Amino acid sequence: MAENESLDLGRSLRWRRVLTALLVGQSTEHMARLVDICIRRTVNALREPATRNGPCQVRHDELFEAWERGPQELRRAVREHQGHDFAVLFSQSTAGAASREDAAVKYLGAIVDKYFDQIKHRSMSWDGVHSVLTVSAQLEAVRARLEPDMKRYAANLARSPKKSLVSKRGASRGRVPAFDTESVLKESLIGLGHE
Repeated sequence: MAENESLDLGRSLRWRRVLTALLVGQSTEHMARLVDICIRRTVNALREPATRNGPCQVRHDELFEAWERGPQELRRAVREHQGHDFAVLFSQSTAGAASREDAAVKYLGAIVDKYFDQIKHRSMSWDGVHSVLTVSAQLEAVRARLEPDMKRYAANLARSPKKSLVSKRGASRGRVPAFDTESVLKESLIGLGHE
């Protein structure tokens, strides 16, 4: 049984690893690999039911079809998703998109933005060392490294919304384990309750 996906950093262990990497001074490249994993796993997890034998959390195919039919149909589709965070974000972020692919680019970018905003806030409140400028610069560098992959993921999501997003396997790409003990141990020390 899958857990209900949320845009709340406090409820997303996979995205908190990005925060931990930032706090412990990991490289931009390492953080980009983590975010790459996070975006794929987040979007793919939305296809899983939150309850046993339940519907998918978010049916991207239905959202894209509703988007193509217009704002009223998209609002209806969001209601059918019972206002799920990601369905609402899809609706908000795709307004004014020129094509399905453009809508997917905006949607994936909005997911990253939501988590990055929370990562910025939490990293600055954690130790007083991380400033708005340094954290923003680091996260923009991460975003720049991810841009080609994000465009590919968006194209794949727009073309085949029911298929899972997969990474491009290549010799030049390093692999980051999904879970590593050091990261999990540091998670408990960063005091995510500080706001």
